Amino acid sequence: MKPAEAELETVLQFLQQNFPALTGCIPMEEELAEDIRNGRILLTEDADGITGLMHFSFDGKIGEIRHLAIREDMRGKGGTIPLLAAYLREIGEKKSVVWVRADYTAAQKAYERFGFTADGRRSAVLYFH
Repeated sequence: MKPAEAELETVLQFLQQNFPALTGCIPMEEELAEDIRNGRILLTEDADGITGLMHFSFDGKIGEIRHLAIREDMRGKGGTIPLLAAYLREIGEKKSVVWVRADYTAAQKAYERFGFTADGRRSAVLYFH
């Protein structure tokens, strides 16, 4: 469930396919390689490759889910369940945060099933181009 450092390009490609370049906050290769070495990437896979990926940070007190993506053909089939369960085990079920688009109700529901609650705030992402 944790990738080997040799899978860096595959992990990076999966992130790039699932998150927009401007607002997806995809880490640089060096940071991603370090996160792989430190066990901060969790994967689910099948014969066709990565089915789900979670990238997170954890400072010993609070965890942050930075990226959670499910391969398009696997969405709606419970693919978040093993990733969220493994993540909570990794951080010892300590306090955790995740940013979710306000209009992405499917993601919000997936997190809520694991005990996450909305903070009631709304934010906008602004970018200069």
